[in-house]
Amino acid sequence: MCGSTLISIGLNFFIVPSQLVDGGMIGLALILNYIWDVKIGSALLVFSVPIFIIVWFYKQSFVYKGVLGISMTSLMVNVLHDVPFPFDPSPLLSAILGGLLLGCGVGLMFLFNISTDSLDLFALFISHSLNVNLGLIIFILDFLVIGLGFLLMNHDQKVLSVIAICAHVSTITLFSILKNKQNNPAY
Repeated sequence: MCGSTLISIGLNFFIVPSQLVDGGMIGLALILNYIWDVKIGSALLVFSVPIFIIVWFYKQSFVYKGVLGISMTSLMVNVLHDVPFPFDPSPLLSAILGGLLLGCGVGLMFLFNISTDSLDLFALFISHSLNVNLGLIIFILDFLVIGLGFLLMNHDQKVLSVIAICAHVSTITLFSILKNKQNNPAY
């Protein structure tokens, strides 16, 4: 619940007001929200179903925890969507804080192998299967989604979205290193 709340705060109070894009299914849900005013949490949940089905055939335990994480995140994003935020941070501060909050929320949940985004779930699956750093896989997937978002954004939004994603991925990478040290003291 704590990780989902951090993600929701990062999205609703920092990323969305500046019209920034993140990666993964969250990024796709943001794009739909900006174009058609689709609820971000609802789109995240609906888009996750096909990924759940694919991952189910490979590692059912990822899906169980993924359903929990994505359901909680979708719920929290929708619940906090209409809550007013008392501050109006600059777009740069929004990119940095939004990215850090997203990264902390995702990283905290990854410590317990709980996914918050179905593309992150897919990245977690790849990371476990190929023993590749989770942050790197998420960076690649996020980069593809933000490329789609670039089609809709002005120059400043593009730069700020890249800053947010770098903050997000850097934070997740720190959590990944922490988890590896806990599981493997010689790491």
